[in-house]
Amino acid sequence: MADPGDLKELRRRAGIYLRGIGLTDGQVSGFFRSKRCRVYELREGRHLRLSCFDRDLNRRLHEKYGIGSREFRETMWTRTRG
Repeated sequence: MADPGDLKELRRRAGIYLRGIGLTDGQVSGFFRSKRCRVYELREGRHLRLSCFDRDLNRRLHEKYGIGSREFRETMWTRTRG
């Protein structure tokens, strides 16, 4: 099980991308509370995986960031925090 502090940081990082497509703070926290978005840590904290179960949200994430339809893998943190 992930440390609650780690999960909070992962959600904060995922929220940056969700806000980038126009979601408000309330919508972002609502998605996490409703389990419509889940965030996972991959490879010792250097990658972020965001899985969303909402078609419109997936479409908007894909248009803005060019990500796949069901998940996003963040690789920039590997370079910036390396």
